[in-house]
Amino acid sequence: MARELAADAQFQRLVYDPVTGYLLDYKSDRYRLPAALDRFCAMRDRHCRFPGATQPAHLCDNEHTHAFDQGGPTSAANIVNLSRFAHRAKTHGDYQTHQDPDGTLHWTTPLGRHYTTHPWDYRPESER
Repeated sequence: MARELAADAQFQRLVYDPVTGYLLDYKSDRYRLPAALDRFCAMRDRHCRFPGATQPAHLCDNEHTHAFDQGGPTSAANIVNLSRFAHRAKTHGDYQTHQDPDGTLHWTTPLGRHYTTHPWDYRPESER
């Protein structure tokens, strides 16, 4: 009976902090983000992650840093919020990106310039 149930099951990997038990990330094999992952990425990014951009994350597109159709997972470590302009620049404008596991995003422009954008820092100003 267990084999029959497992044949139709969908398993999902959960990554959590062993001290607090808080969910840090989970992998999805779907292109579209589950609602919880969408909220997590919006709270982490707070705004478009293109260098110098200020558009709020809730108005941005969820973009796979490493393209989904090339094996990039739908996970917090591979999703950033980009305005439609930034999304098109990355996808069609030869901008290259690399995302660190903590959400730090590294950009390389078509002219070879390098920029880094960071997730939102929630610490009070006095602690930065």
